[in-house]
Amino acid sequence: MSPTLILVLVLVAVAAIGLVVWYLARQNNMKRRYGPEYERLVAGFGRKAADRELRDRERRHAELDLREVPEDRRTDYINRWRQVETSFVDAPEAAVRKGEEIINRVIAEIGYPMNDEDETLAQLSVDHPRTLSGFRDARALTRPGRHGMASTEELRQALVQQRALVAELLDSKAEAGRTHA
Repeated sequence: MSPTLILVLVLVAVAAIGLVVWYLARQNNMKRRYGPEYERLVAGFGRKAADRELRDRERRHAELDLREVPEDRRTDYINRWRQVETSFVDAPEAAVRKGEEIINRVIAEIGYPMNDEDETLAQLSVDHPRTLSGFRDARALTRPGRHGMASTEELRQALVQQRALVAELLDSKAEAGRTHA
């Protein structure tokens, strides 16, 4: 074998190894960043499609004009949320539905798209991938046809998940740390 051929083979092998390492690093980064949302997409579509979908979400997200909730509105939402939690004892299912309504208002006020539920959740996943998983579970309990089917404990867990998302959405420090290019 000629020295030139050996050099070419070594360069091809190094390039292939570099490509595999780069791909695995990118995949691990997506997994770390998106957590349960990444795993949900992988389970539904496979790794390659999940990676592509998350990169597409990031591109669409960069085009959004997101803004902080003004302090007076933030206070109003926090007070409304306290009322929802207080009402849970007497009407758990209604409280969870009201919690979702508050979340939808906050989401719209921040500037996430609200015309398509799937796109709304996709865009939320870029900033809130960990709490979004619980919110998806909570949302499933209030869907039509589910009335009266959820246990009080399931509804309590749903409200806890909603509270986590509300807290993140209204946290000005988290919003200030966002990067929107």
